[in-house]
Amino acid sequence: HSVAASEYNARRAQCEAAIARLAPSLERESPGRRVTALRDVQAADLARHAALLDATMLRRARHVVSEIERTLLAATALRAGNVEALGALLNASHASLRDDYAVSGPQLDAAVEIARESPGVLGARMMGAGFGGSIIALVRREGAAGLRARLTTEYPRLTGLRGAVITCAITGKMGFSAMEYSA
Repeated sequence: HSVAASEYNARRAQCEAAIARLAPSLERESPGRRVTALRDVQAADLARHAALLDATMLRRARHVVSEIERTLLAATALRAGNVEALGALLNASHASLRDDYAVSGPQLDAAVEIARESPGVLGARMMGAGFGGSIIALVRREGAAGLRARLTTEYPRLTGLRGAVITCAITGKMGFSAMEYSA
């Protein structure tokens, strides 16, 4: 966990450095606008001011800004019962965590890919602070047993490690399960 803690602190510092560079320009553009954290930045702001950031800061900021947007879209999808949209958001979130925030790893990526390739899976992403841990997969009830079987056989074959599957059913009319796999 010490490596994860130090990497987490590095990500936080990179985001703080990005906001320190972005805030003055964004506040000058819109007098009265307060920009104190990445929650105050939109994707269009990042696009306009990308040159202010080095490549790493831009990736970290892009992850945070896009993850906030995905969270809002996920809430809308849940209220509407749109599980396909929710699955797509989970997939996009994992890609951002892997590529922009760089907190995934080969074992988590393997578990996500196994899940995504399983019939009935709508989406999957790592969860937690990263650098190991678990994934969550949104899977239709009829696909849950198949996903469990694939994770139990394919994950050890690909990684040499064993994980644990925890299935929880989401009640109501939506007809799907969430499945956690500790990699």
